[in-house]
Amino acid sequence: MLKIIVHTAVEKELETAVLHYRNISRSVANNFVASFERVIGRIAVFPTAFPEVDSRLRKANFPDFPYYLLFSIQEDSVKILLV
Repeated sequence: MLKIIVHTAVEKELETAVLHYRNISRSVANNFVASFERVIGRIAVFPTAFPEVDSRLRKANFPDFPYYLLFSIQEDSVKILLV
């Protein structure tokens, strides 16, 4: 399993999304966080299973939300660069 490094801009964007979904419903916000955690878990274990966007980046879709993560695979880690 590779170490996951999340860019600070991604953290802020995720916080904004959680607040947005919390205004709709606490349950929806919790489901969003769980979806993010599932995607991160899959990336950590199977990073090359996700489609390449270009030679450096891969894309992982959230299964139930209109979000995706762009990430790069490093030697011993994965960097989450964009949500």
